[in-house]
Amino acid sequence: MIKQLGKSPGPKLLYKPWFGEEAPASFAVPGPSVVSRWRNMMNQAAEAFRRPSPETKDRLAKIRRDIASLNPILDQITPSLTHVEDARGQVEMARQSLLHALEAHLRH
Repeated sequence: MIKQLGKSPGPKLLYKPWFGEEAPASFAVPGPSVVSRWRNMMNQAAEAFRRPSPETKDRLAKIRRDIASLNPILDQITPSLTHVEDARGQVEMARQSLLHALEAHLRH
């Protein structure tokens, strides 16, 4: 997506079909160094998801603030890290519930 914007002769023209609104006046395609920093932050987020949940939330909040400061387009295309973490917590709760139910069933 970012590569397409960068290669496009009219990146502002792509903005509306992709995001459903006109490009802001300050819109600028992020340069390679900004995209590289964004990728690094996404790698940091992936690493944070490998840690226990209490540690993860604080790290994700910092990463999210850092991403928001890079470029509005990168902020817009980045998935909600907190929603991903919340979903991870829900999956873990469902897993624990299933394990308890299975354990109870096997005892009978």
